[in-house]
Amino acid sequence: TGDCPFIDPKLIDECVTEYLNSRVDIVTNVARRTYPKGMDVEVLHYNTLKRIYHLTEEPMYLEHVTLFIYENPALFRIKNVSNKGRDYSFINCSVDDIYDIDTARKILPTLKEGYGYLDVARSYREYGGRIDLQLPS
Repeated sequence: TGDCPFIDPKLIDECVTEYLNSRVDIVTNVARRTYPKGMDVEVLHYNTLKRIYHLTEEPMYLEHVTLFIYENPALFRIKNVSNKGRDYSFINCSVDDIYDIDTARKILPTLKEGYGYLDVARSYREYGGRIDLQLPS
């Protein structure tokens, strides 16, 4: 999504692979968040979207379709991909307001090809992003 401009491509690949190897309705890394906010991945089939459309008429759920899944977990098979190491869920690498846009503009030039979520988090710390942790070297 537009508020996750620094999404880690490896996380996307991991979730897509997990989806293709699982018989679930959705693979996500936000049902139980362990990656920084802004590294959100959700992989689901078009048929799951159609099913949600037929299960609800609530405008909120038709705009934010995966919210319906998380609020009705008994109706869906959900697989969450978690970080195997530390919990980084308290780091905000998303762009939600003008402060975040300013920070994103500062860190964009610091990222090198092949960057990952820890590289983004380190840059956010260095350039004033909203994080509070000691990242491994």
